[in-house]
Amino acid sequence: MGIVAFEGCKRQNTKDKDPLIGKWELRYLDGGLIAHGAMFYPAGNGSTITFGDSIYEYHRLNRLVYHGTYTITRAYCYATGRDMNAFVIDNGKTFYEFSGDTLVLYMGVIAADGTITKYLPVH
Repeated sequence: MGIVAFEGCKRQNTKDKDPLIGKWELRYLDGGLIAHGAMFYPAGNGSTITFGDSIYEYHRLNRLVYHGTYTITRAYCYATGRDMNAFVIDNGKTFYEFSGDTLVLYMGVIAADGTITKYLPVH
């Protein structure tokens, strides 16, 4: 899974804070090469994404797997059939949206080997 998280960057005015910024923990995964259907993850599972203003880190089982910089763009998402925000890492787009306090990520073509993942904020 090519998701990354970041730590550290703080903004001066918290009213203007991008809702993506912060630490998120994986709670749900569907799609990809999972033969047995959707998977649910308990709190404290160690798979997190942290976003700063332009940097990210992704941890799996509490170990740093990916880190680097990202940019935000807006483009058409085939998984949802509408224009959406996406973060771009190494020329690859991951589309995202919020459902309440949940960060929902769409990676790849869902009908092929793409995934939908859901993350909750870590407080």
